[in-house]
Amino acid sequence: MPLKNKKGEIHVLLVGYDPIVIKTEKNCLEDQGGLCVETALSNDEALAKMKETKPDVIVGDFTGISPYATAIGFKLVRTLRSKGDTTPFILFSYDDEEELVSERCESGQIEFVEKSGDASTVFSNLKNRIVSMAARP
Repeated sequence: MPLKNKKGEIHVLLVGYDPIVIKTEKNCLEDQGGLCVETALSNDEALAKMKETKPDVIVGDFTGISPYATAIGFKLVRTLRSKGDTTPFILFSYDDEEELVSERCESGQIEFVEKSGDASTVFSNLKNRIVSMAARP
């Protein structure tokens, strides 16, 4: 069962490097209802915030900073897993990066949610995946 806050919301940590994109994504997710979204603009900031409170799900959006930006997200996942942290992790990215993450998705380390398409549908799909992952034992 998700670790819900006082309002009954699922706690999401949204990690990325573009403050404007992350703020917009935070607002879109919170507009879906039932989610409390905290943001971090670096892996180090994410790890520091996780010392204070444990999110139910981490969403990483590392697209656009380099052709292999997803490697930065993988570094965060590797760091967490090496510390025994099993918090569900969703890579929120474009479909052209799916091949880069398929091996890790198959291993169960992360899940992939495609960022392309109509914003309403994309964020509805992302919220559904967050809720599903937060409910896992």
